[in-house]
Amino acid sequence: LAAENMLAKSGGSRVHRPHVVERDEDGEEIRQMGASGSSHSWRASKTNHLRLFEVFRLQLTAKEKPLAPCAWANLTEAHLCNRELYMTWAFWLSRIYEKPSKGKSGDLHLSYGSVMAYFNSLVALADAKVNPKSDRARLFLMCRNFKGSWEEAKWLQGVKDQMHRHIFQRCTMNNIPMDMSADPVYPEDGAVMCRALALEGSAEAADRKMIVCSVIQGGCRAGELAFILVEDMRWDPHFKVVEAKSPMVKVSKNKIISFMAGINRHWCWFRQWADSMVMNKRAQFAGELDEEGNPIPNPHFLSPSLQSAQDSGTKITAIVRDVCVGEEGGSKRYDKVRVKISAQRPSTSGLRHGA
Repeated sequence: LAAENMLAKSGGSRVHRPHVVERDEDGEEIRQMGASGSSHSWRASKTNHLRLFEVFRLQLTAKEKPLAPCAWANLTEAHLCNRELYMTWAFWLSRIYEKPSKGKSGDLHLSYGSVMAYFNSLVALADAKVNPKSDRARLFLMCRNFKGSWEEAKWLQGVKDQMHRHIFQRCTMNNIPMDMSADPVYPEDGAVMCRALALEGSAEAADRKMIVCSVIQGGCRAGELAFILVEDMRWDPHFKVVEAKSPMVKVSKNKIISFMAGINRHWCWFRQWADSMVMNKRAQFAGELDEEGNPIPNPHFLSPSLQSAQDSGTKITAIVRDVCVGEEGGSKRYDKVRVKISAQRPSTSGLRHGA
């Protein structure tokens, strides 16, 4: 099937996702656009960071107690603009705090990424909490400008450098890996999985192999693949590939990715997409109106099944593990076609390793 015809004749479905209503602590709907993030994930992260700060506060020695004598909500500007508080917090995160279990790193201490995330988050929360009109607060919080040449910025960067140096030395001496990247899943692995899914032969398997091929060839995140529109896809006559706009959710920008023919039928994106469209009936979502009562164009998503998923990353990880040997426990449908790939613990992150 010619790529131009596939783009022209492709169907699609639009899964309606209603606007998520954000609410404050009293349960009232938030009807303002703030200067900082207010997503569910950020609020959950904020709660977790403040929980850890409370653990830190309760473990302070008698000499250190004046740095944080009360809960975060009751700390004053004098407390939040005190260098000693953040230096003690950095020491505690890097050297004292231990997790309930070692996890896959084999280390009870926090990883470098987690330490820096907790440390930076507390400084950001303090920035949002204190009065921005205060000269003292404004001067102290200039430390957040990491490119600044003034004293506060140099101090904060110095603290971060010391944290990095200590964590690196600890991991080196105890043979603990600092790189926590997922096991890479290579294109050859993707072709093996697509072949296994083709042998299974169901409509669901056809959709799954198209998803696996699209993520690896496009190098996009799981959440980005879920929002690729067929309408935005174009045929490139020079490189003989299909170009698509992939929305980068983290930076709110679009990037151009390419889908191409493979060296064999199991790694040919055109074949995977054709199989998915033939095997799956895509009903139109009709009758939706905008605020002015005008019909809304029905965008056809490349992968409607990811649109309907609660978490597309979790779904793609399940798709990969369902067809891999050693990952039994998921869907029983694929037990007879499971294959061995290079990754010991395949996941969505490994599909775009190093991207």
